[in-house]
Amino acid sequence: MSLSTDPSSLENLTPSLESAPVDEHGDDESYEGNLSDRAQQIVNNLNAKRERDAKLLSEFKASLQAQVEKTCSLLEQHMYRTYDKKGVVFNRKLQELFSCLERVSTLKMELQDFKQDLKTFFQEME
Repeated sequence: MSLSTDPSSLENLTPSLESAPVDEHGDDESYEGNLSDRAQQIVNNLNAKRERDAKLLSEFKASLQAQVEKTCSLLEQHMYRTYDKKGVVFNRKLQELFSCLERVSTLKMELQDFKQDLKTFFQEME
């Protein structure tokens, strides 16, 4: 329940002062006491509504935190399942890459050997 700052909403909180009995003998103290009691009741009602608002907000916050934790947990589970699923493909592709790099290294060494042999061949021809 939210507390409105709209003055018209305070009408529900405040007991009508017009209905307060007035002592025909002019007993102002009793009238002031009655006004003081009514004002205290308004303050008490306001404080009670504020406490309910704070409790409601606290419950909402706890509920929201629980939802966030649940969603993050589901997201984390999905992420790791995806890692496991894609990891197999990734590892296969990584092995292919290393095989290609090894083949390139071998071919590079063979090319170096060929160049050396070709150089030797031309030197012998001279």
